[in-house]
Amino acid sequence: MAFVAKLVIHFSDFDAPTFFWPISSFIIIVSLISYFLLTIIGGNDSDNFIRLVLASMVLKLLIYIIFIAIVIYLDIENANSNVVLFLSLYLSYSLFEVGIIFKKMSK
Repeated sequence: MAFVAKLVIHFSDFDAPTFFWPISSFIIIVSLISYFLLTIIGGNDSDNFIRLVLASMVLKLLIYIIFIAIVIYLDIENANSNVVLFLSLYLSYSLFEVGIIFKKMSK
């Protein structure tokens, strides 16, 4: 319980993210595009699918780095809250994507 209280107090120092909708929308759109491209292009060849998944993850990571750098540049005062939001959404969608990939690979 004390850990949760310290965590809440720590995060209360952050302002609300000023780029909530752009960050959320960007991550959702990029993840959906990646998913649909992988399902359309990936096909049933498992070696080809694995290469495509790894290439898409690297490409998405580069795109995300550029995007978050732009967000930080545009709003340096609230960079902490925007980065925390971005990283939490990125982690959530990455875990979701890995679950979908494992489900597709097990078929």
